[in-house]
Amino acid sequence: MATCDQGTCGLADVAADTPTATQAKGDCQKTLCDGQGNTKMVADNTDLPDDSKACTNDVCTAGVPSHTSLAAGSACAEGTGKFCDGAGVCAECITNADCATGLCSAGVCSMVNGCAPATATDLTALNSTTINFGGAFGLNYVPKCIKVKAGSKVVFDGIAVGSFASHPFVGGEVKNGVKIQAASGPFMTLEKDPTISSKTYTMTTVGTFPYYCDFHALAGMTGAVFVQ
Repeated sequence: MATCDQGTCGLADVAADTPTATQAKGDCQKTLCDGQGNTKMVADNTDLPDDSKACTNDVCTAGVPSHTSLAAGSACAEGTGKFCDGAGVCAECITNADCATGLCSAGVCSMVNGCAPATATDLTALNSTTINFGGAFGLNYVPKCIKVKAGSKVVFDGIAVGSFASHPFVGGEVKNGVKIQAASGPFMTLEKDPTISSKTYTMTTVGTFPYYCDFHALAGMTGAVFVQ
């Protein structure tokens, strides 16, 4: 600090532990004078960091900033998000029950191949069901979106022999105009046998199983089976 002693200008050290005029916000530290004309840093656990995320706790621990994630399912309001996912992200959904469509995918309420559990044809009362395609059905699977119970059979019937050669069948979905083949599930293997007209799959695992015609997927020949 500036001094004036008997007409002479000078400087004097500010008292130790005096806060400086400029402080870094959110670093869990306070800058103080050391009494010898220099500064020193001391822990300040009230100087909380802020990552501007609804699903984290902003914490100072012994002068060290951190951001801990809120528990999965905690309420939040950030963008379209409503539920914390347990990893610091405010997601639109955590479970399928959080969505009007009945399908939560990567934290977003969505549809797969134009299908959602909430609007799919409910065939859970049946042990076996048939999905037709090709021929009089054109470039469509009918019904396109179905719900079945685990253990039931789903028959894909192209009516005529050679239908799978004309409409090769495989698990996967179309996203943004791109075919993404399934890496697992009952439909993961491409079926294009020219000698058959139908193929039966037993749906043993609960889950969502989209599919498409490898030739006509981008023309909308897609669908999904939701196993409950």
